[in-house]
Amino acid sequence: MDNIPTQHDIDELLTLFSQGHYSATETRASELIAQFPEHGFGWKVLAVTLRQQGKITASLLPMQKADAEAHSNFTLV
Repeated sequence: MDNIPTQHDIDELLTLFSQGHYSATETRASELIAQFPEHGFGWKVLAVTLRQQGKITASLLPMQKADAEAHSNFTLV
C-alpha cells in the first residue's frame, strides 16, 4: 500500500472544498488522514475546512499536524 493519497483523492477533496461542501470535505479529509496520517495534505485541508466553518480552535491541531509533517518531510530532503 502506498503511503500517499492518489491524485483522485486530492482532486476529490479540492472539488468538495471549492464547491463549498465543507461538511463533506471535513469527513473526507478525516478519512484520508486515517488512511495516510503521515501525509500533510489531509491535515491541511481539514484545518482550512474547519476554519472556513468558524471552528477556529478545532482547526489548530490539524494545522499543527500539517506543519509538523511538512517540516519532517523538508528535513528528509
